[in-house]
Amino acid sequence: MCAPPLYVPLRVHGYHSLLTGVDSPAQLLERAHRIGLPAMALTDVDSLAGIVDFLQAPLPPDRPDQPAVRPIVGAELSDPSGAPGRLVALVRNEAGYRNLCRLVSARHLGYDPGAEGPGEGGLAAGPASFDLVERAVQYQEGLFYLADHPRLLLELFGRVPADRLLAAVAPAALQRGGLRDPRTRVGGSRNTHLAPEPRRVARVELETPVDDDLLDSPKTPAPARAVPALELVEAARAVGVATLAVPDVYWALPAGAEDHRVRTAIKHNALLADLPSEWLAEEPGHLPTFAEMCALYAELPDVPGPWVVEDDAREDAQQPVPGAVSRTLLVAAECRFVPALGGVYLPDIELQEGETAYSRLCEHAFEGARRRYRPLRPEVLRRLDYELTTIHELGFAPYFLLVEQIARFAERKGIPCVGRGSAADSLVAYCLKLTDADPLRYNLPFERFLNPARRDRPDIDLDFCWRRRDEVLEHVFELFGAECTAMISTLNRFGLRSAFRESALAHGIPPADVNRWSTRLPHFLTQPEEFADELPASGDESKKPRAERNHARGEKSLPSLGGGGGGADRAPELPPALATNPIARTFRDIPEARDFPFTDERFIRALRAAARLLDAPRHFGLHPGGVVVAPGRITDFTACQRAAKGPVVTQLDKDGVEAIGLVKMDLLGNRALTVLSDCLAMLAARGEVIDLETIAEDDAETAATLREGRTLGCFQIESPAMRNLLKQTGASTMDDVIQAIALIRPGPSRSGMKDAYVRRFRGLEEPRPPHPRLTDLLWDTHGVMLYQEDVMQVAARVAGMDLAEADQLRRALQKRRGHDIDRLRVHFFEGCAREGIEQGDAAHVWDLIANFASFAFCKAHAVTYGRIAYRTAWLKTHHPGIFLAAFLGSDTGYYPQRVYIEEARRLGVPILPPDVNASGASFSVEWRSGAPAIRVGLGQAKGLSAKTLERILATRAADGPLLSLPAFLERTQAHTDEVETLIQCGAFDTFDRTRPELLWRLHLLRTPQKRPPKHSAVDGRPLDPAQLEACRRN
Repeated sequence: MCAPPLYVPLRVHGYHSLLTGVDSPAQLLERAHRIGLPAMALTDVDSLAGIVDFLQAPLPPDRPDQPAVRPIVGAELSDPSGAPGRLVALVRNEAGYRNLCRLVSARHLGYDPGAEGPGEGGLAAGPASFDLVERAVQYQEGLFYLADHPRLLLELFGRVPADRLLAAVAPAALQRGGLRDPRTRVGGSRNTHLAPEPRRVARVELETPVDDDLLDSPKTPAPARAVPALELVEAARAVGVATLAVPDVYWALPAGAEDHRVRTAIKHNALLADLPSEWLAEEPGHLPTFAEMCALYAELPDVPGPWVVEDDAREDAQQPVPGAVSRTLLVAAECRFVPALGGVYLPDIELQEGETAYSRLCEHAFEGARRRYRPLRPEVLRRLDYELTTIHELGFAPYFLLVEQIARFAERKGIPCVGRGSAADSLVAYCLKLTDADPLRYNLPFERFLNPARRDRPDIDLDFCWRRRDEVLEHVFELFGAECTAMISTLNRFGLRSAFRESALAHGIPPADVNRWSTRLPHFLTQPEEFADELPASGDESKKPRAERNHARGEKSLPSLGGGGGGADRAPELPPALATNPIARTFRDIPEARDFPFTDERFIRALRAAARLLDAPRHFGLHPGGVVVAPGRITDFTACQRAAKGPVVTQLDKDGVEAIGLVKMDLLGNRALTVLSDCLAMLAARGEVIDLETIAEDDAETAATLREGRTLGCFQIESPAMRNLLKQTGASTMDDVIQAIALIRPGPSRSGMKDAYVRRFRGLEEPRPPHPRLTDLLWDTHGVMLYQEDVMQVAARVAGMDLAEADQLRRALQKRRGHDIDRLRVHFFEGCAREGIEQGDAAHVWDLIANFASFAFCKAHAVTYGRIAYRTAWLKTHHPGIFLAAFLGSDTGYYPQRVYIEEARRLGVPILPPDVNASGASFSVEWRSGAPAIRVGLGQAKGLSAKTLERILATRAADGPLLSLPAFLERTQAHTDEVETLIQCGAFDTFDRTRPELLWRLHLLRTPQKRPPKHSAVDGRPLDPAQLEACRRN
């Protein structure tokens, strides 16, 4: 046995090697920590997506005094041509990190987006153009290369210094090289060359389709196949390169082999029983101890190359340590650089000589204040001075100017834009016209957005007209340079339903059974008690979390874990193997799943494997609006790849790019802004110009619409639960709508504050603030806390905290950071004592804010969206035809489209059928006797292709109206089925012929050689001779 821990694992894959690696970086580091390793390299396949998790992983809580495992950043590069061999690249210094980011990016894109365009350097865009050896030579500075194949070793030798190139010998290579007895691979057979083609899982039978992002995303290549050790050793000896002991690690503990098999089956859409061993990692696969390393490499001939291991490195060993094992320490000793986390890297802003970002920001802010406030009041100046000083001290002046440039572009182009979220707490943002809510009027504290004690960086999220958001994105890439800009990826993870479904399929459970049970599961393990500050910008409620949609509809959420489910039947008992399984417990607690086959061995195995999949990464996706801008090349900071939908994205997600210091912005499309913009444009075309900034916020007619719950189509206030709340409260003003948007959230509902608010609003109960000192603070909410900002201001009022401290308290309570909560609780009670608050009253206030803060809603966001919601209600009230036409044209809404068409009819707005000459692609307004009518667009015709629709509109614009059916067929080349659909929905009624006639005429024109049928295709009535003759003539 070898006593000292004299090795470092240099080829370790976490679960960011998607559906191949098993464990998180934290779990791998914990294993390394427990077996006493001094360092560990994370080398995911073609990926640097896991480095932030790797660098932020905590120490095991039961061994805090043991030295931390030092992280080494690396990646394993595969050859897209399928050529044998992998190249492991390890970062030695800062230049090496930059080069590794570029190397990984080039592997995915075929070029470095931070330096080259898709066609530069003779390269065609795409991974197929990536030459592993040439790119490795190009980006070799600051890197170690570990080659596991003689081909790579020989091709790189002479082009990479010998002391930076090593031969990576895996244990499986020793097994093939005649140095040890052969051993089987994990889950495989000895004779792998005859492995049959595995059976595939029939996913087409599933009710829930596979995500498009998954289908288009490149799969992580299968684990590398080791060549015989003697070949690699001889190649290393021939060129004077050292050998290195590099086990190929894909999971932390030996038991992880089965989880690797399950992930591999999912990746290849295959059954576990049929997995060929070529798809699986080779033994040992887990992170070996030092003793295991000594045994694995005991017979490996030593080829030291230019590396020399000092004798004293082995003096404590009880048996000789193979040189290839000891050399891992020497390599690791030179890999000292990791990217710093927590910094801020802002892009440069073009300034005039003698100008600073701060001076420009001050100038623009005061100019905006003079426009916003007439006259300019002293409290505005004081607040501006305070905010600008804080922004300057924290170094965020360039960030505000960056966002302002984007907003000004949208303004110049007439693209509706509004800032949302906590940015509306800032008066500077309001003066720069980044936000629409006056923080002084709504009593919004700046500290909720930015303060010196805030650990994470704030960001300003902008909503744009959904239809024109791409124009903004194109401008951002042009303004800051494509080499400095990228979209942000998301890492989609296994949830409750997807984990069970994928595991069950891999275990051979029939797709029909999988579909039956998986659709009864919620998507996530628990229903969240809190939601992000930002609601989905789209009006499409289907994009919201399941619990939120249920809540808005007045439905009950699925029972939480451990609940009885409330059914009449008693919940079944789980077998011991599933007693703590979260998915099995969820099935148990769903009344509709009480007959789940808990005793079926196949289901038991599938459930156990599924539980270990929960929260593991499944595939990359595209963030709906996240954009990142770097002060230089984007690939100096992060690797990039291409999303399934086309854009170049960072491999780090939004939390990762913020951690390494890059500026993130959310530039989202908001369909409500599109509806408002379209309404105003339609009205302006009729000569009626409306400024929504100046409409009455207590308009009597709009008040009736709100009180009666007639808000179908109105942004954020059209769900059944919201319409019921509007009726209960008798909401009549913009401020009432703002409060309703916060009240409908699960937090106030669960805490009883919603019911208390309704009773007090209607005069059924006297307003009772938690303490007399809070009467004026909570007067507008009838003594009820509704917002996150209320938590801050209540803490400041009763405990004498400044608002920065109060925001720390809010964040600690919201994120349930126990250590911070304990410290701030003591500070809170001490402050209450200083302020003369009795102990019992202080405890009462503490309990209220502690229970409420974790699911309170951001007031600034409620104000922003409440103002938009009220304006949509105003437009629907005063211009229902125009509003509903714009709404239907935006392809949004909580309900099916037919509901809004019926709403238009109820309001007396005529609905006109599609017309090949009058309709556009979408819904539009036509004026009939001075009143608006809604014309259905051609795009609503089922089965009409986008190409045909484009041809119809184009030929109409170029050559005028379509005057007959033959002319339509000749000019559009539409398919017969498409024309039939258009006829049947009335699009040809303009030709003054009946639909049966037109269908008959179509048949004659398209199939003249066949005898026509005797009856009409529409209603079965025969055509008379005159009609037949008319068809032939025309």
